[in-house]
Amino acid sequence: MGGHVSKRPAQYTAELSYYEAACRLDKDMQSFDTTLQARTNHVINTLAVGVDEVRALSFDSLKDVTECLLEMNQEVVRVILECKRDIWKNQELV
Repeated sequence: MGGHVSKRPAQYTAELSYYEAACRLDKDMQSFDTTLQARTNHVINTLAVGVDEVRALSFDSLKDVTECLLEMNQEVVRVILECKRDIWKNQELV
């Protein structure tokens, strides 16, 4: 619980390889990955702006990051709902 991580690094590597392969094969996954990367970069840039001078995050930065994370979550839900039949058929994902 809490900050405990149960997966080993090798598991993350295998899952990332599977994700990368899926992105190469599927246009929807490519689109999702492009959006995810853009939003991730936006979050990183938002958090990085001005942190050195102030050593704190502004409310606007936190709001921007929260909105970005919400959009990413909504995108994940959209993809899952679009693919739900395939997901329910795959026993590894159920």
